[in-house]
Amino acid sequence: MPGLNLTGRLSFETVLLHGLLGDGGGHKTSKSWGSVIDPLDVVSGASLEVLCERVEGTLNAEEVLACLV
Repeated sequence: MPGLNLTGRLSFETVLLHGLLGDGGGHKTSKSWGSVIDPLDVVSGASLEVLCERVEGTLNAEEVLACLV
């Protein structure tokens, strides 16, 4: 958006997004490792404490918070 605002044209014509997320150790999040956050909890407005309680695995509170940012 800054490119559009400053130059009057888009910086990129195509932008590709993917859903791969990583934890603090650089590993991809995985349901089998228990290092994922349920998106429905985020949508429903669950607090950080609730999210930390529900994540059973390798993520600590700081990594859970990083996933939300």
